[in-house]
Amino acid sequence: MTPRREIDEELGQHIERLAQHIKETEGLDTQSAQLEANRRFGDRGKIAERCAEPQEKSAFKSRGKRFGFVFNEIRFAIRNAIKNPGFAAVTIITLSLAIGVTTAIYSVFQGVLLRPLPFADPEQLVELGEFNPLEGVIPGGGGVSRSAFADWKERQTSFSGITAWEWDTSILDNDGEVVSLGTARTDIDLFRVLGITPVIGRFFEEGDAVAGQQPGVVVLSFDLWRDRFGADPGVLGTSIMLDGIPREILGVMQPEDKAPGHTAKLWLPKEYRRGIRWDRHRRDAIVYGRLNLGVTAEQANADLDLVASGLEEEFPDINENWRVWSAPLAERVIGDSRPTITVAFAAVGLLLVVACVNIANLFLARAAGRQREIAVRIALGATTGQVAIQLLAESLVLSLSGALVGFLAASPMLNGLIALQPDIIPRSGEIALDLNALLFAVGVSVVAGVLFGLAPLRGAFAEPAGMAIGGTRSVSAGRKENRIGNSLVVLQMVLTVVLLSGGALLGRSMWALSRVDPGFQAEGRVAARMFLDGSRYSNTQQLTTYMEGLLEKVASLPGVVSAGASTALPMDPLGTNYDLPVRLQGVVDPDNQLPQSDFRLVTPEYFNSLGIRVVSGVDLSGVDLSNRKQSVVVNQTMARQLWGGDDPIGASVSTPIHDWTDVQVVGVVEDTHYYGLGNDPKPEMYASLLDWPTTVFTVVAEVGGSAELSVESMRRGLLEVDGSQPAHSVVVVESLVSGSVAAQRFYAVVLGVFSVVALVLSLAGVYGVVSYWVNRRTREIGVRLALGADRKKVLSLVLGRGFMVASAGATLGFFLSLGATRTIKSVLFSVDGFDPVSMLGVPMVLVVTAVGACLVPAVKAMMVDPVESLKEE
Repeated sequence: MTPRREIDEELGQHIERLAQHIKETEGLDTQSAQLEANRRFGDRGKIAERCAEPQEKSAFKSRGKRFGFVFNEIRFAIRNAIKNPGFAAVTIITLSLAIGVTTAIYSVFQGVLLRPLPFADPEQLVELGEFNPLEGVIPGGGGVSRSAFADWKERQTSFSGITAWEWDTSILDNDGEVVSLGTARTDIDLFRVLGITPVIGRFFEEGDAVAGQQPGVVVLSFDLWRDRFGADPGVLGTSIMLDGIPREILGVMQPEDKAPGHTAKLWLPKEYRRGIRWDRHRRDAIVYGRLNLGVTAEQANADLDLVASGLEEEFPDINENWRVWSAPLAERVIGDSRPTITVAFAAVGLLLVVACVNIANLFLARAAGRQREIAVRIALGATTGQVAIQLLAESLVLSLSGALVGFLAASPMLNGLIALQPDIIPRSGEIALDLNALLFAVGVSVVAGVLFGLAPLRGAFAEPAGMAIGGTRSVSAGRKENRIGNSLVVLQMVLTVVLLSGGALLGRSMWALSRVDPGFQAEGRVAARMFLDGSRYSNTQQLTTYMEGLLEKVASLPGVVSAGASTALPMDPLGTNYDLPVRLQGVVDPDNQLPQSDFRLVTPEYFNSLGIRVVSGVDLSGVDLSNRKQSVVVNQTMARQLWGGDDPIGASVSTPIHDWTDVQVVGVVEDTHYYGLGNDPKPEMYASLLDWPTTVFTVVAEVGGSAELSVESMRRGLLEVDGSQPAHSVVVVESLVSGSVAAQRFYAVVLGVFSVVALVLSLAGVYGVVSYWVNRRTREIGVRLALGADRKKVLSLVLGRGFMVASAGATLGFFLSLGATRTIKSVLFSVDGFDPVSMLGVPMVLVVTAVGACLVPAVKAMMVDPVESLKEE
């Protein structure tokens, strides 16, 4: 309550008592007595104002004094920082580096894991798929057939909406410039179910997906609208040519990462209905559902399982053992990145602790040198609280300065982190430095400032003021400071060992990956991904003629040594690979559990062009043309698993693609790591692409010169064969190999950087503690030398102290890292969680390096002049 209000209430009470007195003594009624009391008392407002003025002035002065005190402490802290630029610079740089990295990683953590998906009520959304363990399709690994989706949509009762989309390509003819673009073909309910609104225009409606009912329609992706149409709203209602068909532009999709299949540039409507039987074999559709209120994902899964059981009875030869899996859409979007980002956030948290411990040690050493100053302040009447506020003001000024610099540095760090490997980080378009990141940086800096600002307080009052003013120090105070400083350095060393051990394990894993033979030659190879217009090349003869002409043209390009084609290249995520059951001639499996094999279609020159060696027999180029359609080539893994030690050449096998008719194995080629260097080869079978042509394939060429320089030559050469069929993309094959280890490389680089920074900070901490110890014991060392002590003993004494501190931290760090490094075990290749070279080598190297960091103060101690040190004392 304000002074003015308190006085006004008190005056009111006086008037009430006066009115009561007048009523009792003069016989007036209540109302007349109240009026007479007000008249006699005078102007109540002016009286209250005069009475409150002194109190308000006093309160204002008190607040001014408090504000002035705080302002003076801040000004004093800034002056101190300017007077000690070296100390201030080291503190700000150390803290800004740690806060910058921490803020960058926090922004990733927040953008990927904490921020909800940009859909309406995202917690109700799930992704659905089919799985069949007997055919090697596990939950989370399979899509849905178009016909099955139509059945689900008709028969389910647990979802307010269920929808689907498929990835495809389309050829856009934009004013004579022909490009192949990724396309999403969607059920018309997709946008309604997800709760997405267009940037401009509208999305698909009933009837848009029915062929022949009206002109074709399309929705543009945001970046295509921006890059090719200049973000012009006037494009609505106009038409573009897609695959030779005019399509009206209905609307524009939300920016990238705010829609499923965000790599798609075009969105086309698709009608999903129960198709012919073969359509149930193709499980390409990605299905989403929005749960009804009160329905759990488990209940919805059980509901769809009943539908799947019905389909199994209806189509036993196709749907046998196929069931339904479901998962929250948020988890599917995040994928396997959660442990990666969590580990990175934990690692950078350790780095921040190491930095704060290092700064706390600096403040301890500095506080020890300011004992006389603090003692004088106390002798002149300063209280413990005032001294504490001064120390906190100094630390907060430096920490907030570090936060500002760190926040500014976080932006390039974040951009570099995303650019390092954008595909590893989902939702990268939603990651940004925002107000939350700023508040995080400020909050971390304040906490850090308080912690390392309060660290010296214990030492500041450890001695009587008289002793400090007199320049003497007690042994107990020095020992306490030493224990605190040593403990902080040990903590630094422990955390550094954990980070270095993780970095060493990842480095060993990357080295092991780099030693893996991929089974093909990536150097000097260029690949062009082709997605042909199915309406233009609709029969086998057209496709075969086009492929033969295409390969002949590529082979004639300058610098090209040979050229081949395949439905999928090793390690290429855009390839088409078939996983088929295989039946061996004369082998009867009583349980009908047929072995599975990857199945790819290739041209005869494919193996030579990619440098895949023939182990036995011949490849398809050595097969007579009349027998090529009945011939297949297998890899070493398939030969070993299906035929054991026997030679498979001449053996007969059959697959569904061949309508279970027997084809002959004519050759065995070496294994390729199709799914990445870190994954073991699977059984593979190759058949002739020229005899089983398809509209989706990849051309690969061996070039004599630079692969990078051949990319544009390849692109132009393909257009010369058919100007309406451009390559979807042309890539250097080495980039596919590099991309297969992108996740491991990302982990290794990030944790490696953290480890190096932590190592530098820890060595600086050891150096600082030993230097401080040497400075505090200069007189003692001088006395020892004056009494005849050997200088080598002084050297060993100082190095021994550094060895003691480093060894304690390394030992504790070793035991802590045994458990901590288990968190990255899933991303290690050919390296166990306990790798002796890494787990034992890191602490040993760290101890040796730390002792080396003590050489400078050790030599300084050894060179102390006893006479001069005694004179100074």
